[in-house]
Amino acid sequence: MSLLKRNTLFQRQGEEDQSRTAVRNSSLISRRGKRSKTRIWYLCGIVFASLSLVYIYQSSPSGGPDPYNSNVRSDNADDSSSMKMITNNNMTFDQQTEWIKNNFRSADPSEQEWCIKALTQGNYWKQEDYNGGSQFGGDGFIARNLFWDYVVRSKKGFYVEAGANHYRLLSATFLYDKCFGWEGLCVEPQQRYQNDLVTKRSCKTVRACLTKEKTQMMIGGMPEHRGAGAFIKPIPEDGVIPDRFEKVECAPLQDFLGSRTHVDLFVLDVEGAELPVLDTIDWHTTTFSVLQIETNKVPKRKQSVLKQDMSNRGYEELYSIEADTIYVPANERFNFRNSSEAWQPPGEIVNLLQGD
Repeated sequence: MSLLKRNTLFQRQGEEDQSRTAVRNSSLISRRGKRSKTRIWYLCGIVFASLSLVYIYQSSPSGGPDPYNSNVRSDNADDSSSMKMITNNNMTFDQQTEWIKNNFRSADPSEQEWCIKALTQGNYWKQEDYNGGSQFGGDGFIARNLFWDYVVRSKKGFYVEAGANHYRLLSATFLYDKCFGWEGLCVEPQQRYQNDLVTKRSCKTVRACLTKEKTQMMIGGMPEHRGAGAFIKPIPEDGVIPDRFEKVECAPLQDFLGSRTHVDLFVLDVEGAELPVLDTIDWHTTTFSVLQIETNKVPKRKQSVLKQDMSNRGYEELYSIEADTIYVPANERFNFRNSSEAWQPPGEIVNLLQGD
């Protein structure tokens, strides 16, 4: 073979070797690129899955997946924008009852049995085994229908009871204290109830009445009477306190709330003085999620005035339970079940009417 042909052959072979090498390098680069992309997507998948698990964990009170698919208001009880309380979830009332019996744990373990009964059977003061709680089953009714998300998530709220009276018997907030561990404010002007409220309840207790301005009033009249509102009167101009009356300090609700601007549950039971007390509240600075107002002692001619006043303040009647009327923010009313769909204790101990 001539030198020229040999050089030409070597040149072609070199070119072919270079071509094959280039192809191999290109293929290798491609495979490495694919493997790199695969690794990147794999790492992205791990990161995404980890973030999802963290979100689910933080969203659940028990540290696990949230089975209820419910909306909950912000933990900031003083944020008026956190009033939204959508209590509908995927649990039927039978499922709720089973959950209470099997999973609920009361804030006060000594009241576990009482709490389960209150939440599944209701309280009624004429029952032979009645042992405290609201008079007509309103505490369990409100908890099951309006604060269920709080119950199932062990979420703490804040209550105010004006006219707290006895620490346990006929108490509309005993359940929220002992069963749910809510913080609260108990306003009660009668001296004879102070010690038990202070020692047997966790609420901040103030011996006072609610007025627009700081002042002094007198309370008394009928010692055997359990109520207070009907027997709080102005001190006579001569300053002489009649027999069987005693002086009591009074102030606006906001003075006792301090920096707090939102109340989850406000219970008002002052034996017929509900309208004057409601007039003392600054509705521009304090908001409420649910108001339970005793209205059976409000004169009939003033019932329509109360309803109109509450409407002007931005609250609409949702339910009427025996002696009490339940109000919620007008823009939240559509979130709640009507009376035919609401949970009620067995035995028809709650005489429930739908608000207008």
